[in-house]
Amino acid sequence: MKKFISMTVFSVIVLLTVTKTASAAPPPTNLNVVDFFPTGPHAIPMQPNNIVLEGADLVMRRGNTSKFHQWFINGEVGYHTVWNTIKNGKCPPHGVVIENAYPQWGYYLEEGATYCTITNEFRGIFPPSWLD
Repeated sequence: MKKFISMTVFSVIVLLTVTKTASAAPPPTNLNVVDFFPTGPHAIPMQPNNIVLEGADLVMRRGNTSKFHQWFINGEVGYHTVWNTIKNGKCPPHGVVIENAYPQWGYYLEEGATYCTITNEFRGIFPPSWLD
């Protein structure tokens, strides 16, 4: 799992060092990117309360599914969130349930769906230049 996260984070680093325009639109070179904001306030789903921080946010769709990966970075602190639609009403105890997430949490989310999100914090992975 750590290798998968490391490879995924590395891919995001490469993507973000190439993408330097201030746009909410996905870069045309990667169709899995559904949202990108180089700066601004973003809500991070966490226990016990969601937090809102200023920073950069990137969201990618996992293939042709309704599953998403969200990366947020604020200085040296980052958060990686996995968004999955809830099946059978189950979400792990450390997960955050978000009902009717569309469109408040993202226009790309499934309308009327309930999501289970799992967020992990990371530090010092991105070089400072990726936000330039």
